[in-house]
Amino acid sequence: MQTSMKLVNKFTLWFVGILILTTPISMAISHYNIRKKIDEAEIERLTQVNGVVASQLRQGIPHEKYAQGRPIHVSKIAGPLPDEHVRITEENYFNEDLQREECQLTVTSYYQIGDTYYRIESHDYVIKAKQILAGMMSGVIWKMLLIACCVALTAHIVSGYILKPFYQTLRAIQSFSLKQKEKIGFPQTSTKEFKELNMLLQKMTDKISEDYASLKEFSENASHELQTPLAVIRSKLDLLANTPIRADQAQLIAETQHSVEKLSRINRSLLLLTKLENHEFEPSEHIRLCTLTTATLSAYQELIQLKSLTVQRQVNKNVHVKLHPTLAEILLNNLLHNAIRHNVQEGHIVVNLTSEQLVVRNTGIAPKTPTEELFQRFKKNNQSSDGIGLGLAIVRQICEISGFNIAYHYADGWHCVSVLFDPNKVQVRKTEVFAGA
Repeated sequence: MQTSMKLVNKFTLWFVGILILTTPISMAISHYNIRKKIDEAEIERLTQVNGVVASQLRQGIPHEKYAQGRPIHVSKIAGPLPDEHVRITEENYFNEDLQREECQLTVTSYYQIGDTYYRIESHDYVIKAKQILAGMMSGVIWKMLLIACCVALTAHIVSGYILKPFYQTLRAIQSFSLKQKEKIGFPQTSTKEFKELNMLLQKMTDKISEDYASLKEFSENASHELQTPLAVIRSKLDLLANTPIRADQAQLIAETQHSVEKLSRINRSLLLLTKLENHEFEPSEHIRLCTLTTATLSAYQELIQLKSLTVQRQVNKNVHVKLHPTLAEILLNNLLHNAIRHNVQEGHIVVNLTSEQLVVRNTGIAPKTPTEELFQRFKKNNQSSDGIGLGLAIVRQICEISGFNIAYHYADGWHCVSVLFDPNKVQVRKTEVFAGA
């Protein structure tokens, strides 16, 4: 599962990453420029010193008067002067007295004073590249640490203000419900991206609400309009059945009544699926599922006895599940009705209820259709059977909206349907087990 990270943390990591990436580059550029400027300044100073000495020589003033201990060397040379009147040399050596490396910068200037040619040398010691780099590294490290700490401390404070409209929009979406009649309201913001997001969400939620209202109205109208003619057909068939008719006519009337009842069940089931998909059943409290399981089994006693079925049940008392009471009844009714209907004569049914899951097992013939396909609408194990093929589809839909997992498999002559509960929606106040047959 992919881990999630807050937006502000991602921005912070990106900023720190860019800082780490660009700092060495900026250090290299700064180091080069600083070293270049130091050398240029020192060369310019030494060149000026040589010029002053040359000026004194032209005036007949001894150069020692200006030198006064400065590292200046004046010597006469044989002419002519070299093409390069100023030469610059840089020498690195280890100073035995100071026990460190030194960098000596020497500027040599050539002058013609009268008929005499002079070579004037002056030198000085400049800061080495390693010393500049060491000083920069110390400053940069402290700078990076300071920036990182400031970003980490202020990111959440600043993001709380900048992202406030986003969080308000998020809360508005989380609280949005199709059942509410008024339009959802989004906060005002001066951020362009948040404005576009709010406009898009406003259009989407308005369209969803309109579509939901239209679909709900259509479903209710369709169900109501279907029930009216079905009721008329039933009454007409009842009247027809009470008139003198032949045996074959009575058979046709019975088959028609059966088809009408099947159509009525399909209509009710499809309407229920529509309501489930629209999340019209919101659980408000935890219901005692063990009591409801026992009551549902008792309601099916006649069908159980008709098939001479043996029922074994093991229900953990005081298991409370957060589920709408109507959905809980439909869930148990469909599961137990399938276990009875698709069982064999003198078969077995096992019902096991714990705080983790509800398991309904029953004997029966092997399914001709893959078990995972039986959760689809109108998918039946035997297409010629009287079932409408919506029972397991309804069960799956109830489990999905309730956050439960459902599984169905067949092995060794047993059908097994397991409903795994969401641990956050289950409460167990006591640990008691009621077993019975």
